[in-house]
Amino acid sequence: MKTKFGFGLDRFSGIYLGVLFVIVFGFWSPDTFLTADTLHLIASQQAVAGMVAVALLIPMVCGQFDLSVGFTANLCGLIAVVVQNDNGVPAIWAILIAVLVGAVIGFVNGLVVVVFGVNSFIATLGMGSVLLAVQSIVTNSETPLPVASTFFSDISQHPLFGFQFVIVYLAVIALVVWWVLAMTPVGRYMYATGSNPIAAKLAGIQTARWSWISLIASSTISAFAGVLYVSLTGPSLSFNQTLLLPAFAAVFLGSTQLRPGRFNVWGRCWQSWSSLSGFKDFSWCQASNGYRTC
Repeated sequence: MKTKFGFGLDRFSGIYLGVLFVIVFGFWSPDTFLTADTLHLIASQQAVAGMVAVALLIPMVCGQFDLSVGFTANLCGLIAVVVQNDNGVPAIWAILIAVLVGAVIGFVNGLVVVVFGVNSFIATLGMGSVLLAVQSIVTNSETPLPVASTFFSDISQHPLFGFQFVIVYLAVIALVVWWVLAMTPVGRYMYATGSNPIAAKLAGIQTARWSWISLIASSTISAFAGVLYVSLTGPSLSFNQTLLLPAFAAVFLGSTQLRPGRFNVWGRCWQSWSSLSGFKDFSWCQASNGYRTC
């Protein structure tokens, strides 16, 4: 018997919520909200958070948590700034160094979780505290000056059809992760590892390997997202706090979209935009209307 495909709230509540936001805020403040500038700003502001959420989704597919993604992004972004300011390293090499540091962090996370058998929630939470201490050492607890490099700022801010170039990275990363998870044996192995690791292991899947790889991928993407964040908005010692919880919210809420009960990239992307941007829209509309209620 064929299953009837429907457009109910169980699959598409995020889309309906997004449409509702557009209608409500469009009527409330059309001069502020229904503009191309607002669309461009929302897309740019959500891009880095979206990349961190995609990074977080990968280990969660394997049944692992990575609570260090925000700390990894923050540390690696600042490393890219510090090595340029203090050591004169060219921007491209600074970016590669930062991403490599992120991969090493993921490798250590995998080592602690897979080899030593520490629960991923505890291991990555502890790693976050370690990274925060390392960040204090790297920066001397002082916010670095912005990098005086046109190339470094252009990697995220270069205009593209009115948008900032940072959204291209989100689109490419999301597309690649979706293709790997949905269209390749690697994705099937990861989903099997997360859904039933014992059965997966009995079927010959090397669950430990895929869990380890997922943590490395998560930290590597988070590191790159952190570099883009400091390129886009400037260095900060505490932007990890603005990335971690929204990423978890997007991943869990995204698992209720399109393919309910399954962590998926496109559900995460849509839910991230509709829910998180909605709160920003509310703030903008309040500001533009003198903080009057609707």
